[in-house]
Amino acid sequence: MTPPKRPPQTVTVLGAGIAGAGAARAFAARGCEVKVVAPSGIADGASGVPSAALRPRLWRPTAHAAPDAEILADAFRWTSRWLQDVASRHFRACGVLLCAVDADDEVKVRDRATNPATADVVQWCGAAEASRHAGVELPFGAAWIPTGGCVDLGGLVRELLEDARVTVCSQHITETTDLVVDARARVPNGEVVRGQALGVALGAAAPSAVICTNGYLCPPGEDGLTWLGSTYDRHDERTDERPQDDHRILDRFDALPALAEALQAAPTERRFAAVRASTPQRIALVGFAAPDLAVTLGHGSRGAVTGPWAGELLAAAAFGEPLPATPAHWARLQSRAAQHT
Repeated sequence: MTPPKRPPQTVTVLGAGIAGAGAARAFAARGCEVKVVAPSGIADGASGVPSAALRPRLWRPTAHAAPDAEILADAFRWTSRWLQDVASRHFRACGVLLCAVDADDEVKVRDRATNPATADVVQWCGAAEASRHAGVELPFGAAWIPTGGCVDLGGLVRELLEDARVTVCSQHITETTDLVVDARARVPNGEVVRGQALGVALGAAAPSAVICTNGYLCPPGEDGLTWLGSTYDRHDERTDERPQDDHRILDRFDALPALAEALQAAPTERRFAAVRASTPQRIALVGFAAPDLAVTLGHGSRGAVTGPWAGELLAAAAFGEPLPATPAHWARLQSRAAQHT
């Protein structure tokens, strides 16, 4: 299915998370009147997380193409650059370290960090240099992503919806519209995943960059808390806070002794739990299902990276502008979106 033959003047967005807000911003920036339908409020789900890591997915170079990873890398390039350009106060470009947790893992992380396909966004550094970037001692090397950082996702969503051309409604709109953008937090034949994050008071022991192992830990934000996460519980739709799950998050940093010791002594001040929707391919469903229906669904745990980019991609396609994706990647995304009804 192809985009509309004529650029839309009116757009209705279903959903007010990061995907919906990203789409609303992109179409409003092109002069459209946008109505956002948000029955449960703004950023009421996973998009309300106080701090999310903004980083690309890295992969080891192989003889085979990795188009989905390449798409995510392009999304990161666009979103990190855009956040810098708009100078959002909800984004901190503090850099991201993907840390090795032992000697064997160091080899694997180095392979991913030295992939020529992402040489423009990541570099390998040994333990000493990684520790300088982190502001805390790290026992092994890390992939350093200088243009990455952390995002107050709920704050960013609200900021994007403050445009004068955007109206947020709590009830579904019955009037006609040129284009509907489905950005709701559910995916047909997709997967529901519960995640819980912690806000702890690390004080002077907090790192100065985002630290990632098989979890993430962000430097303190405006609330003074260091947020770290996240659990990943498939087919669990409950959003109750579970203190008994704290250790599952904290244990992700046991291989980094200095940080682990500080975390053990730090009191937990807040918890955040929400449900994310993911596609079977683990990449968002973005494209046009019909000339008057676009979709931006299933961003999962990568919504901070892909949500704003997907909105720009849809708006650029609808207006016949250059896309923030290669023709091959757009065709791949579009072929999946065309199957959505």
